[in-house]
Amino acid sequence: MKITKKILSLILVVIMCFSTASMAIAAEPSANGDDKIVANFYIYVMETDIHPIGHMWVYMENLTNKPMKVGYYTIPAKKGMSVGVFARKDGFGIYYNVEAYTQTVYGMENQYCLKDQLTADKVQDVSDALIDAANHWDPIFNCMYFAFKIWNAGCSRGKRLLHLVWPPLGTLQIKLKTPLREVQMKGVTMDQAYRQVGSGRNGRLVPATLKSLGRI
Repeated sequence: MKITKKILSLILVVIMCFSTASMAIAAEPSANGDDKIVANFYIYVMETDIHPIGHMWVYMENLTNKPMKVGYYTIPAKKGMSVGVFARKDGFGIYYNVEAYTQTVYGMENQYCLKDQLTADKVQDVSDALIDAANHWDPIFNCMYFAFKIWNAGCSRGKRLLHLVWPPLGTLQIKLKTPLREVQMKGVTMDQAYRQVGSGRNGRLVPATLKSLGRI
């Protein structure tokens, strides 16, 4: 098993080297010429006894003094929003602020995250990706697939991650990029946690019930 893990790690390192070489390291210029940073953007992975293969999600922090609409949720000034997909008791699919609520109420351990900073144009790219994302979870289109897709929509090219089906390989990618270990998410209350219903133009948020807000 250890030999297999080492071989997989080596293969992943090689793939990432070729992938990174084909990407521009610098962030893409803003379409409107405004390079002001308005948000911090994170991708998280957490390894737990409940989820031994890990859970992944994205988190955005609004750095401005105004509300910021991202996806179907409006982030208050100086606050944040987590988004991930789950197989929760309210239904399978996309949830907003479940991870942030779990951190607020229960705390979290064994977290790793990558960080980027976004202009308004990049925030809009993330918002569009959330609107377009399939409101779905299954063992293939899982939390890693969703988180990587949303992360790649907004992060700079040099920080993009490869879409891989097996979550441990996704976790390894993040670990190889020297992740942060400190919790960056701001506290939320139960009434700020939502389940997504539908997608695209027909999508909307409904309150997540307490049965979906247990420990992750």
